[in-house]
Amino acid sequence: MIVNVEELVASWESIQEDKKKEVELRCQLPMGLVAKIAALVDLYPNKSQDDILRELLSIAIAQVESAFPYVPGPKVVAEDEQFSPVYEDLGPSPKFHQFMRKHLKALQHQ
Repeated sequence: MIVNVEELVASWESIQEDKKKEVELRCQLPMGLVAKIAALVDLYPNKSQDDILRELLSIAIAQVESAFPYVPGPKVVAEDEQFSPVYEDLGPSPKFHQFMRKHLKALQHQ
């Protein structure tokens, strides 16, 4: 999985195909942003507009997810390699993954 913009641009330099199941998602965008996306399509003609949008969204969501703070709870759920306690995460990450699994399951049953 690509996790930063430098890796994304490097991947755009090569030709790749992703055969995973996709779902159409429509949204309204400001003209300036659409112009920037079109400029990226011109700059990387081996990538479609959908490819660029999909990859940019993937990177943005990965960065948001990695920015979720870890909030240690009172419950010990594991021990690390130094045998120190690892506490349950009460931050947004577990809830995000719970919601993601719920929506993925619903999408898979459509």
